[in-house]
Amino acid sequence: MDMKVDSFGIDLDPKDPVILAKSSKRAREYGKILIKESKNGYHIRVKLDKKLNVKQTFWLRLFCMDDERRLLYDLLRFVNGSNHIDILWDDKQLIKLYQLQQS
Repeated sequence: MDMKVDSFGIDLDPKDPVILAKSSKRAREYGKILIKESKNGYHIRVKLDKKLNVKQTFWLRLFCMDDERRLLYDLLRFVNGSNHIDILWDDKQLIKLYQLQQS
């Protein structure tokens, strides 16, 4: 699988401004960022300067301090051939709706 993407998400839990500052500084090295506050922390969307291979984004997400459990689940989805790899705030609702429509 050599899928390319133009963005990726980072999930930061808990709400820690020091972690947010460190993660967003790292993420800015790769593109423009959008930060949204979540119930338990922050979500960062990184619009990449250039498209990257999905495998590369897993390393970037780790470097940018993405939630390790979410990263592991997304990696398992990727290995199993799923197209729903980088699931964040609004994507979660779309997938729930899709699953309801399929049942």
